[in-house]
Amino acid sequence: MPSPGSQAAELGIPPGAQVVRVGGRPLSKQLTERLVKRIGKAKQRGMTSLTLGLAMPRVTASCASRPFPFSTVLDVGRGVFIIKETDGSAADQIKAGMVLTSIGGIEVVGLTEADLSKVLQGTELPVEFGLQSLPCGNQADLAEPELSGSEG
Repeated sequence: MPSPGSQAAELGIPPGAQVVRVGGRPLSKQLTERLVKRIGKAKQRGMTSLTLGLAMPRVTASCASRPFPFSTVLDVGRGVFIIKETDGSAADQIKAGMVLTSIGGIEVVGLTEADLSKVLQGTELPVEFGLQSLPCGNQADLAEPELSGSEG
């Protein structure tokens, strides 16, 4: 979990995210030590930026009734549904800006809005939603022309 004021927090890396690549090269064992070593080497070489590959945390949330406590928007360019708004009832689990990855065990990444609607309508209650966080910085990239609205 990023500490307040840390570089990770300033970069918008969500709690639970793990660095798995540095400069395009995978990290394996002793992640923290290797990460510090690679960043140190990059600084010694005078590099002013370094690309990190992140494994973002996944969470699940359950819902026992309709309407579901969120609405989504399709990011056409990425093929994912982003949580647009929540009603607050599942605020500890479902947050605006998260990616909806599954509904009742059915993967929804890459589906169209019509397909998502069919999955939502055909899902028996209670249902479990799979969600994944995005780095905060990426959400600003979700420009309006790329998006298409969908109600959850």
